Amino acid sequence: MIANPWDRVELATGGFSTAAEWRQEFGVQRDFKALVWHDMEGHLAGAIATWNQGKADAHLSVLESGEIVLTCLIEDVAWHAGTNATIGRTAFWRRNNINPHSIGIELEGFTTRPYTAGQARAVRRIALWAEAKYGIPRVHTVDQIEGQHLHSELSNQRSDPGPGFGWDWATG
Repeated sequence: MIANPWDRVELATGGFSTAAEWRQEFGVQRDFKALVWHDMEGHLAGAIATWNQGKADAHLSVLESGEIVLTCLIEDVAWHAGTNATIGRTAFWRRNNINPHSIGIELEGFTTRPYTAGQARAVRRIALWAEAKYGIPRVHTVDQIEGQHLHSELSNQRSDPGPGFGWDWATG
């Protein structure tokens, strides 16, 4: 078994629900079937400040250095890629919310700049860990929960993580 992939912990205080809260409010059990890749459009300090306001959260953050930071407990449901009838990119995503079934990962930086070699290695480390620990397949899938997704594929309001993301990092 691969050890947890994060190098340190810096938990946000908002932007998530516990598994019990999610189950009570939506009747959906927390499980692990997918990874969703995001871009911060900034740096960790700014992301944490936003998440602490309860606007969103992600489980893991990959810094430009390649360091992986746990920012939301994996067992909690981070509000990172929920979709609904108004923002789902396809009919499937307008009917399905991936948050309780996924681990959200934010890449530090900007979609207009390339990601670093350290980030590419960290993405691979996370994908291998998720496959070994939870059986999350290292395949890019479309219009199904199981697998790996870009945030932009789920929401018509998002374009991240952008063209600099390499699927070969996560699935190769």
